[in-house]
Amino acid sequence: MKVKHLIYEDGVIAVALIARDESTAARQLFHVGVRWLAPKSYSKAGIEVAVTNVMGGETDWFLLPNTLGVGVAKALIQRHAADPKCFDGMAFSRMMTWLVAKKEVFDGMAY
Repeated sequence: MKVKHLIYEDGVIAVALIARDESTAARQLFHVGVRWLAPKSYSKAGIEVAVTNVMGGETDWFLLPNTLGVGVAKALIQRHAADPKCFDGMAFSRMMTWLVAKKEVFDGMAY
């Protein structure tokens, strides 16, 4: 599995289109992948405080089932409309092309 398009990263989680290999990527056979990012320690009153994420510190990618992945991608469209700062513009465009090709969203003015 290889991350092909890192769509969203906000410091806590990342979302990407992931392909099994180059031939599946060429055929636009992607999965939506999600991962928690490595937690960052912080200093409180001069004491270093170690933190973990809700996955116990794990940061590996996991693939979502197709219907759930499409749901996450659609939620990202709404988030992008509200505030695009955590998005990679080219990867977001690639996700939109993928969703249109799958007939999950329609290439038009209204969504």
